[in-house]
Amino acid sequence: MEALPTSPSRVAARPVGILASRFVPRTRRTGLVASQALRPLLFLGLIALAVILGGRLDKGAEISGFTRVETNRFLLEYGEVLQTEQGAVVTEWLDPRWEEMLSMRMAAIDDFEADDPAGVAAVMAGLRELSFLEELGEPRILWPDGLEVPLRLRRPVACIAWQDTYFCVAVDWSTGRPRGVILEGPWPSPPSVGARYLPVIDRLEDVPDSVWLEDQVQLDALAIADSMWQFLSDEDYEVLGRIVIDARRARLTSPKEPGARIELENHRVVLFGRSPAQDAPGELPISHKWDSIRSGLDELRAGKDWESLDVRWERPVMALRKAPEEG
Repeated sequence: MEALPTSPSRVAARPVGILASRFVPRTRRTGLVASQALRPLLFLGLIALAVILGGRLDKGAEISGFTRVETNRFLLEYGEVLQTEQGAVVTEWLDPRWEEMLSMRMAAIDDFEADDPAGVAAVMAGLRELSFLEELGEPRILWPDGLEVPLRLRRPVACIAWQDTYFCVAVDWSTGRPRGVILEGPWPSPPSVGARYLPVIDRLEDVPDSVWLEDQVQLDALAIADSMWQFLSDEDYEVLGRIVIDARRARLTSPKEPGARIELENHRVVLFGRSPAQDAPGELPISHKWDSIRSGLDELRAGKDWESLDVRWERPVMALRKAPEEG
């Protein structure tokens, strides 16, 4: 895996819409296409990435050089946007710089004959070096001069800070247990997925030397961030704003120790207790905690200003903000 870039970028994220696509002009003989079918929440957006080349099925294709897969052009094409059971359209997120990274990685691979397994292997190896690609499917030759490789993009659920730069973080289950994976592409501020700002789960002291996050505190915070996607709506996120999840004391939770904290804007804090990553007897179900948080957000919408919300209990404890004294 290449070292992560450290210079911030001003490129904004863009949600994927229905058939948001770009096409390689027909006059070109080469191209590489990616199509995406979106999934409901807890989705991992399926992307079919393919080297799509202008095929010629006549007998002279090989003589004309049209059986050679050229890797220097490709196209990203997004498929139909699916809906949740509640009928809400779910849009996937794609850092627009990933397209350029894919282009550069493919362009670094030599062209190859369509029937050359070494060329296909080189494409697969190049794709595996990109941390934002979660899974590769079985490559398929599109005779006479194309290659198709199904891909699965990672879904960022949080971000991590280093100096003045932020990196998106996804959850990886490839080892059978959760760990964090830092995705390529730095940001000058916490990025958002539509209306949802990615929560900051940690601030690194040194430049990361690996894309993998396996520190328990980071994983506890990441589990809280991941659970937010299941229980909060876009409207909830708009009220929530930008947040920091501090899970340093999550595993010390007790009646007197509030454990993990979710720090909101305007000096508000949610006392969260243990992380979903910790299996502890007597802990409230995670759904109950998020129900309490949603109720707290409803209070903010109604104009009731609070400074802390303790969701560790069956009945959450809300501390209203004191009005400033006059004079």
